[in-house]
Amino acid sequence: MRKVRISDAVWDKLDELTDFMVDEFKLPEDAAMRRIDRLLEFLYSLSNPTDYALCRFKRWQTLGYRCATFENWVFVRQRSNCTGYGTRSNTHRIISS
Repeated sequence: MRKVRISDAVWDKLDELTDFMVDEFKLPEDAAMRRIDRLLEFLYSLSNPTDYALCRFKRWQTLGYRCATFENWVFVRQRSNCTGYGTRSNTHRIISS
């Protein structure tokens, strides 16, 4: 199983999305949190050994980014050699949503 590091930008977007669902869609906070929990489950599932296709955007293809979709969201993953875990390994970092 691969390690997945979720970038700070994605965590910030999840917070913004929760606020948006509560403020704009008038969802109850518990409903918004359930939706965020489903989204987090998906994010953590990216550690499974599934290779997603290269992104359709030419620039992202050139950079070797892979895209994974969840409902109307596209998550862009960058394969990186991360030494932050103590060993050099192929890890995936989610870089934007």
